[in-house]
Amino acid sequence: MDDLDLDLEPEFVVKVEFPFKELFDPADPLAQWVANLGRAVNDLLLANRRLKGSFDRETNRGEAIYDIRAVATHAWELTKFLEDTSSTAVDAFRARMLKEANQDWERVQGFIRDSTPIVGSKSFKATLISARDQGSHYSEIDHKLLRRAMAHQGEDDADGSPHLGAAFVGETFKDSYNEFATELDYQLFCEIKDEDVEPLKKFIMPLNEMVAALIRFASTAIHTYLADHEDKLQVTHLD
Repeated sequence: MDDLDLDLEPEFVVKVEFPFKELFDPADPLAQWVANLGRAVNDLLLANRRLKGSFDRETNRGEAIYDIRAVATHAWELTKFLEDTSSTAVDAFRARMLKEANQDWERVQGFIRDSTPIVGSKSFKATLISARDQGSHYSEIDHKLLRRAMAHQGEDDADGSPHLGAAFVGETFKDSYNEFATELDYQLFCEIKDEDVEPLKKFIMPLNEMVAALIRFASTAIHTYLADHEDKLQVTHLD
């Protein structure tokens, strides 16, 4: 999970089944916490596989930026959920998790606390929040970020010629791709100029490391919780 070059396609060895109501009492804060971690791991792994696929296929930049925003959104939301949870049952559970899992959480916190600029003047946390914001809603009219991104996008190319926006149109409404809007998506949190994607790479590298740590932490928590109920588990080995 530490590198986008790794094969992220799942390979399952066993199927673990259990009476859901006996492990996930809706009134139990710890059960609720673990349930949310399960949702988050699914989202992060799917988003990461999509992102890796975008790079592997060298697909259009619209898919890649969409997947980057999805990964950033899930990473930020899971981090905030873990930070904001206040429960003695969860605290006690986390205290007895593997040391390595808690070290992964410290790694996540390290990325969030690091104020070093990585994209322009923005820290990793600020860039992550920006990517999350742009992935979950569209800028209000006259918002400074939207105006600034449009201004950057309107600057002349390196050879002095006007920068050209583009849109692709087909025979039906589904046959539509607004390349100018994809370029604007990149500008909204990376301010890319003349196809220079180095600022984007400076964000993706720590994002990938943070996501790997989040997935390891959350997966360890889920596995620990299941092991606590070993007598209720039915394990089937898959061929």
